[in-house]
Amino acid sequence: MVDSGPGPTAGRTLARARTLMIAGLVISVLGNRLLDGTFNGLTAAGMVAAFALVAMESLNEIVVFTFPLYAKFLKRFSPDTAMITSDLTEVVASSIAIAVILAKPSWTVGTLIVYLIFTTLLLPVTDIAEEFYGAKVAEVDPQANLRFNAHLHSLLAFTGLVIASPVG
Repeated sequence: MVDSGPGPTAGRTLARARTLMIAGLVISVLGNRLLDGTFNGLTAAGMVAAFALVAMESLNEIVVFTFPLYAKFLKRFSPDTAMITSDLTEVVASSIAIAVILAKPSWTVGTLIVYLIFTTLLLPVTDIAEEFYGAKVAEVDPQANLRFNAHLHSLLAFTGLVIASPVG
């Protein structure tokens, strides 16, 4: 018997899951990029010391070196659960930060700094969970992983860099 790949039900389920994962990541990135753009704009306007921008970039680089530790920890969890949890956490954090900024404009800089530190530490979870999820999808349908990554990175680039960052 020849394996013809996933059946129609598995294919529809996979497509629906992929669509939901992409939607979650896009919403998550919109909040991140909106607040990143705000921080960059405040720095350019002189309301945030340039040192803060340099410190945040340094923290980003330090966190990149810890990716293997994050991956070792995340191996214990289902990739989709880790990705959904990290995306929901980012959406909640972004919503709280935006609400605080709108309610208390005088807290904008402090809120942004706390938010950016939090999301910098959470970023590896999202990135690694996305990779683990892609590998899991590839086990079911190798072409689905390629489609997932192509859709995901195209939408993230467009929504994050073209829409949210300039608005921030």
